[in-house]
Formats: sequence, C-alpha cells, structure tokens
Amino acid sequence: MEFFEQFNKKSKGEQFFIIILLFTAIIGLFCITGCGGKSCEKPDCGGIDDPAIGKVVGCSIPGCGGCLGNGCNCACWPQSVKLVGGSINQSGSGNQEALKIAACDTRYYGGGCLGCGQREKSCYSGCIKAEDKETNMNGFFYGSSDSDEKIIGCADGCGGCVASGGTGAYSIHFLESYTGID
Repeated sequence: MEFFEQFNKKSKGEQFFIIILLFTAIIGLFCITGCGGKSCEKPDCGGIDDPAIGKVVGCSIPGCGGCLGNGCNCACWPQSVKLVGGSINQSGSGNQEALKIAACDTRYYGGGCLGCGQREKSCYSGCIKAEDKETNMNGFFYGSSDSDEKIIGCADGCGGCVASGGTGAYSIHFLESYTGID
C-alpha cells in the first residue's frame, strides 16, 4: 500500500515513466527466458477438392507466442494453431474413403536455454477414422511431441485407451502439407 501512496504523489509524467520502465522490464524478462524472437505468422487457409484424392481443408491461426515471442515450452504460449479436416481416398480408388479426420494441432517452441536451441513442438488432438491394409482405427486421439499418442476408441482390434503409434500426428502433418499450411 505504501508503494501506491508514494506513486500517487508523483506527477503524471513521472507515473507514466515508471509504468514504461516496468513494462520494459517485463518484456526484457520474457526475452531473457527465451520467450522472444519469432515473428508473427499471418492467418492462412487452404485446401484441395480432387475426386481422385479427396477433400481436405485447413487453417493456421497465429498464437500469442508467435506474435509476442518464441514461446516458453508450453502449449499455452503457441506459435500457431492449425485446424485440419477432411477425407482422403484409398489410392487407386476414386470414391472409397481411407481416412476421415478433424484435428487441432497447437505448435509452440520449447527446449533450449535462454531462447537458444529451441525447437518447434506440437500438442494435438482430434477425431479419426482410418481404414486401409495397415491400419484400422476409429475414435479420438491425443498426443504431443513430448509424449506417446493415445487413441480412445478402437485401434487394430483393441478397444479403450490404447497407444496408436503416431498415426494421428502423421495424418495431421500429411493433411497440413496438402493444404499448404504446414
């Protein structure tokens, strides 16, 4: 309370100067801890609609980490949030769907020290239905670049909450590359 009493006795110019100093110190602290340095992404959307391949749409939305800094090894400070959805046909078949997916991929930066050596990480979740010669899964999946992926549903004859071997992450990145938002 004494600080605020002393602060109120200062002139408006001095109060403004103190606020600017505090703001600068806080931003400097973010930069020192590695939470600074990347430029802000721009919103980006894309998709394909090809009868031979399938239909896929995706959007990339900048996150607060992308506009204000690198991130702090936390998905709560994302570089971007990528949303993808669609269906891909089995190869050689123009109408039999092999993969249906709707997913959210939160990208952020982490690791390293004081902003050096950080790498892009991912935290993702979504719904998937995949049926082909190698994979048969149907349910909700979640995972991150720091943990194993799990699916709640059925995967290759097993039900419940089981490891999926990264099929969801692979599918998300595959669809992001198709839409051009990767």
